Parts: sequence; structure tokens; C-alpha cells
Amino acid sequence: MKKGKTHRRILSIFLSTIIFSLLICPYNVNAKKDEDEAFKNYIGGIYTDIDPADATELTSGETLEGDSSVEPFDLYKISSDGSDTLTIYLSCKFKCVNIYLFDKKGKYVDYDTVTIEDGYIENEDDTEKIYAWSNDTSSPLRFDMCVTYEIQKGSYYIVVNPGWQDVTYGGPYRITAALSDDEIDDPELSYLYEEESFSGYIAGIYTAVDPEDGMDIESDEEYEGNTKDNKFDLYKIAASDDDVMSIYLSIKAPNVNMYVFDRKGKNVPFTEIEIEDGYIENTDQDKIYAWSDDTSSPLRFDIEAEYEVQEGIYYIVICPGWQDVDNGGKYDLSVTLDKGSVPPEDRGPSTSKKSSDKKDVTQLTYMNYSFEVPDFWCDIYDNEGDMYIYTEGEYIFPVIYIFYDPIYTLDIEDTSTYKKCVKALKRVNEEAMEILFESPEVEEPEERYIAGYPAITSRGTIEYDGTNNFYSALFMDDENVYYIIMIDYDDAEIDLFADMEDILDSFEEIE
Repeated sequence: MKKGKTHRRILSIFLSTIIFSLLICPYNVNAKKDEDEAFKNYIGGIYTDIDPADATELTSGETLEGDSSVEPFDLYKISSDGSDTLTIYLSCKFKCVNIYLFDKKGKYVDYDTVTIEDGYIENEDDTEKIYAWSNDTSSPLRFDMCVTYEIQKGSYYIVVNPGWQDVTYGGPYRITAALSDDEIDDPELSYLYEEESFSGYIAGIYTAVDPEDGMDIESDEEYEGNTKDNKFDLYKIAASDDDVMSIYLSIKAPNVNMYVFDRKGKNVPFTEIEIEDGYIENTDQDKIYAWSDDTSSPLRFDIEAEYEVQEGIYYIVICPGWQDVDNGGKYDLSVTLDKGSVPPEDRGPSTSKKSSDKKDVTQLTYMNYSFEVPDFWCDIYDNEGDMYIYTEGEYIFPVIYIFYDPIYTLDIEDTSTYKKCVKALKRVNEEAMEILFESPEVEEPEERYIAGYPAITSRGTIEYDGTNNFYSALFMDDENVYYIIMIDYDDAEIDLFADMEDILDSFEEIE
């Protein structure tokens, strides 16, 4: 009997101890879940293991550099002590990027706002993830994002990866994550841009430009140079506010090219231009190809160009045509930063020479569109719906081809936004050049509108009755893609490309 009582007493004491422990020191069954654990989720469309132990810790406001061409994805961790706004700044030098934010349980966190520069979001309706693409308009390739999230206390994981986790789509980037108390007050993301080397087309040659080689100049000072000395001269000037930058160039040479780049290496278009004793060869405003009229003795012509600029660093490039120093000569340069130097009403007309300046125009129609061409181009041949335009029978080849393809024949699935239309047009243009011509060399297309529809234009060279230059334009309405291709034959003896912008601008849809 004593033995049984003893066993019951021991058991009673043991159970009481357990009950007391549970009441006084309850075991937290969720404690393990509060720790950072490995989880799985979709990254770039692939169900992927994510181990928080592999994450790089981010300090709020700190900028780190990464390279998405090395690993399928990069993982960062940032922690908040309470309710916060998390802002992520991402600057990419590659084609496309995916970015995600997960909480410590591996659940997506919806973004609150997103802004993008020189790019677009492919999945605009999905706030859990961001698939972003470059517009391909900057040189070098670069696009930037600013994303905000509303978060609570805890740890969060940022995933950055190239599209489809394919490192061949990757490249270098910079990332900054800032919590609300440490928010970076820089909506233009300019803090991400240090002065870096960039490349762009100068006189038709893809050229590396090193800002460190730039000569610092000041507003309202005069400088002398000689384009016989270098393939190009580089000047650097800083604007402290939104300004009008006026460049005055007086040169003793047969021709000159002039460009303005911002600190990202993007061309800055001029807004106004005047030229004396010379003319502008090109019609696009992001560069100036200028020639002397050869009427002055000694040879000399003068240019005044205006640019709208914002606070930041700008680079002015001056070079002889084709970077050929034999075309060079002495010049005087001055730059003024102010709110405009010559009132618009006092400006004279542009003296850019075009064949259409001295010719009447003829109204033509193609499909549902009307447009104008110079009168002497109007030897027209209709080839089963394709239009060929010749110049008074002087050439056995047409100077302009116009034709179309229905959209459904071109594997174009989504035309819901301007960017998606332009992206499709760039692909179609590249394919068309390969089909139509031998060994095409195509420059990066420029985005625009024609007849109010999404469009692109591009230039380059083709092998077609020898090596010749071409200028192509494509635009897309609801049913068709239209091609307008101009070929400037070496022996044409007229400046055909100078008329192309007028032709494209004249396109109108017939009601």
C-alpha cells in the first residue's frame, strides 16, 4: 500500500510541476516561426529556394553595387523597428531586371508606388513583383527605378535578378534601400550618378567618352579650339538650376559636328538653332551636322544653338565631320547659362538646306493615309499594294518604298501600351532589314509618333546596288504595321534624308 501511495504521490507532484510550468512559463509554439527560415517562392518564373542566411545586410541609406550577370539572383536583407516606408532605388546597366520584396515568412510584399526612368514595367497590374525593361534609348544602356513599400516591424528580403534568372541578361547595378527616417530626398535619383565613361555616336562612329578628359568651362567665357588637333574636343559645364544653355560656335572649317550629352551619356536635343553662312544637314535635334556655304572668304560660318537643361553636369562635343581632322579648323566657343539669350521673336528662320526648300510638294495617299513629298519625286509605281517613289526617272531604283503587313501576321500579341507597341516595332524592323537587304547595319531606333500612332525611325547602311545609306520608319495602327524605307544612293547628288522628317510629319489619317 505504501508503495502504491508513493507512486501516486510522485506522479501527482510531476503533473503539478508540468501544469505550473505551463501556467507560469508557457511554451511559445510560434517561437520557431519567428526566426528567419529558408523559404521557397517564384523568382523570374522559377520556384526557387531562398535562404536568409545568404542575404547581404543593407544599412538604410547605404548604396551597394551588384552584378546580376554573376548569379541567378542577389539577396539583400533590411530590418525595420516599426511601421515604415521602405524606398528602394535601383539603377541598372542591362536589359531587364526583376525585383521582389519578401517578408521573413517568404510572402510577397506588395509595392505601393513605382517610378521608372528610361524603362517600363511589363507587369503593371501585378504589385507583388516588378518585371522592368530598358527603353534602349540611353547610351550606354541604363534605366532606373524608385519603388516604395509600406512595411511593419521585422526583417525583409529584397531579391534582384535578371529576367528568367538568365545571367546573360544581367549586368551591373546599384541599389539603395532607405527607411522613412533615413529617406533620401532625391526623386531624380541623381545621387546614383557619378561621372562615368560612356559611349555614343559621334560623327557616326560609336565612341568612348571619358568625362575626366573634359575641359571645365564657365558661362559667358570665350574659348578657342582647333578641330584639326583632335578627333573631338570635350567641354564640361555645370548648370545649377533649370536653365537655357546657349552655345555660340564660330568656325573656320568646311564642316563641324556638335553634340551635348548629360552626365548619363544621353544626347540632349537642341530647342532653337540659327546658322549664318552655313546650313544644317540633319533634321533630328539631338545632334548638329553643320556645313559652310563656302560663300565667305576666308571660310567661316557661325552657329547659335539653345538647349533646355536642368541642374547637373553637361558635356559639349565638337568634332570635324566623320572625326576626320582633315575637315577641321580653328573655332571660337562660348556658352551662356541663363533664361534665354535671344528672344524667340527675334530669331531668323532656320537655314537648313533641304531639297524641299526649293521645290513644290505633291499630296499622295497610301492606304488610309495622306502625306506630302517633293514634286520631283513623283514618278510613282504601284506594285500590288506596295508604293515605289522615284525621282523624275533619274534612277533605276526607287528612293522610297512604302508597304504594310497586317499585325496578325507578325506575332504581335500585345499592343495595349505605347511601350509595348514600340518594342514590337523594333523587333519587326530588325527582322525586315534582314529579310529585305544584305548585311544591314542598323543604328539604335528612335521612338516617336507618325500620324498619331506609335512609331520608330532608324538609320544605317545596306548592301543594295553597292553600299548605300537607308532611313526607315515604321508605325502601327490598330490593324497594320506600315514601313517607309528611304534609300539615299551614293550618286543621288541631293540631300534626301533632310526631307524625311517633313515627309513623316506630313502623314495624316484620312477621316
